[in-house]
Amino acid sequence: MGRKRTEFDEALVVVPTSLPAIEQPLDPALLARLKTTRRQAVAENTRRAYATDWRVFVAWCAKQQRRPLPASPETLAAYLQTRVDDGAKVATIDRAVTTISRMHRLADLAPPTQSAEVRETLAALRRSIGRRIRRVRPITPDVLTKLMPGCTVRDRAVLLLGYAGAFREAELVALRRGDLERTSEGYVIVVARSKTDQEGHGHAKAVRAGQRPETCPVRALEVWLTTRPLGPDVLVFPFTTRTVRNLVKAAVKRAGLDPTNYSGHSLRAGFVTEMRRRGYSDPAIIAQTGHRDGRMLGVYDRPESAFTKLPDDIGL
Repeated sequence: MGRKRTEFDEALVVVPTSLPAIEQPLDPALLARLKTTRRQAVAENTRRAYATDWRVFVAWCAKQQRRPLPASPETLAAYLQTRVDDGAKVATIDRAVTTISRMHRLADLAPPTQSAEVRETLAALRRSIGRRIRRVRPITPDVLTKLMPGCTVRDRAVLLLGYAGAFREAELVALRRGDLERTSEGYVIVVARSKTDQEGHGHAKAVRAGQRPETCPVRALEVWLTTRPLGPDVLVFPFTTRTVRNLVKAAVKRAGLDPTNYSGHSLRAGFVTEMRRRGYSDPAIIAQTGHRDGRMLGVYDRPESAFTKLPDDIGL
């Protein structure tokens, strides 16, 4: 039985006595501001990723002679299968689904992502990817030391700052001079926007000077900055995340290690691995990494880290 309406309920329903027969167009300047506001709901890097994902999907549809908009559930399921067959990771698949759903909603079309066929296919593909996934190896201080010989000024700055600040690749390439504040102990670096901070509240990372000149992140950064123009809006590292990934792999290869085991994420993973090895608490690590909570830190545990949690004496 429904709740009885009260006088208070009636007061909330205010209906004008006369309504226009035809709605008039809104002011163009207002519509332009609204368009700008909507664009700000999504981070610039995310928007570029959406555009790339959509172009890839449209090109695949053209090759298969399928319609991208509106796309049928069968078309989307087949597309996801081919992406997984080509080696796509879970994050790539999830982003593709988000992109295609978003494009349909922007066109006022029902997204095929809601169909049972797509949901079941997606669940099965995620399981298959999970079985084959291989985590990258962490670049800890001992590995970093091996990577330094042969590094350019740029590469040294990326590697050492990436590790010391536990930066994501996207955070590194988004840094501007105005985000850096020099202190007596090193740098306070503000990450204006990140994967876990899409609204841009900002997160400060402390990068302390190292004990050895050859692996000091502050020294490496300052040498690199002498090659960059002045100005608060100047990018510290004027290149893409792909460049970060490639320079990490190149340094690893020069050191005689297998580059397929490492990526730009290895720097961030190395920081977490080393801090856990040294006994720092999860809240202390999160203060640097910017994770939402400590649950995500568990993914950085490598097989060898199990011994750090085991008592020295187990009675044998």
